[in-house]
Amino acid sequence: MWPNLRNYLALQLLWLAAVAGAGRGWWWAGPVALLLFVALHFGLHWQARGDLLLMLAALLLGSVVDSLATMSGVVHYAAAWPFPSLAPLWILALWMGLGLTLNHSFGWLMRRPALAVPVMALGGPLSYWGAQASFGAVHFSTPPFVGLLLIGVSWAVATAVLAALVLHLRRPAPLSMRGVE
Repeated sequence: MWPNLRNYLALQLLWLAAVAGAGRGWWWAGPVALLLFVALHFGLHWQARGDLLLMLAALLLGSVVDSLATMSGVVHYAAAWPFPSLAPLWILALWMGLGLTLNHSFGWLMRRPALAVPVMALGGPLSYWGAQASFGAVHFSTPPFVGLLLIGVSWAVATAVLAALVLHLRRPAPLSMRGVE
């Protein structure tokens, strides 16, 4: 199987496990699926430069985006464990999984920030809408359009930061850092 397709399908399976699990009250389904994704990913791509950093950056940005959405009352998450007023573990697992795609299946997109920002600003909210409509894992307390718009703006900002990091990581190291003086 092509590596980028395998990477993309792993993210989709993570999404399905996380949101279907959350809809049933299983906060742990997303983190368990993430562990499987991480094991598969690093088992096949341990040399992948920057993947761990991108995963942690996505975790940080996702924590901010979804915790602010929760604290503002725009979004409520099912299986909101461990702290109901912050982003739940299952959605943070999704952000970390997203981080593992940024150099791989989404690498082509992230290297084009002018395209990545609007695509992810639409795709991110559609993911939340799917989680609400299909599994009941996400609930909007405002009219859904308003919540989706706010999530879209948040995803646009997060994508711009992540795309800048992807581009930064792709730059070659200065000669002095490679042992050449």
